[in-house]
Amino acid sequence: MSEQTKKNWFKKHPVWSVLIGLFILFMLIGIFAESPEEKQANQNQPISQNEVVVKNENIGKIVKLNSCKLEPENADYWQGKEVNFWNSIKRDSVAFKLPACDNIELEIIDYANEDGNELFKVKSSNQEGWISKIQLIK
Repeated sequence: MSEQTKKNWFKKHPVWSVLIGLFILFMLIGIFAESPEEKQANQNQPISQNEVVVKNENIGKIVKLNSCKLEPENADYWQGKEVNFWNSIKRDSVAFKLPACDNIELEIIDYANEDGNELFKVKSSNQEGWISKIQLIK
């Protein structure tokens, strides 16, 4: 089809030309526009490239740290021990420690799932740290 023939087709079919133009416009908008879900996902970017943080229904809940009740079969082991709370989900250094069986209240303030290991960031008075879900909730 020559260039002149293409121009003549659009002149002969103005309604189709407008419809085709609108169709192309909507397709481009659909390709480049973000859905509300994508906008929300983009706003909740991870803290760093190594920390994948997502929403969890437990955020805001108060839980009690009591390894003796959580693992009654190992209560004799946990008596007198401390539980580590980590500075990050990479667990490269201890942020603070708490007695394992003193029923200490903790507020869950964040959640991460790193390679299937669910972690909670908790707050105890003025201290914050990460701990595995299995150490808090069965």
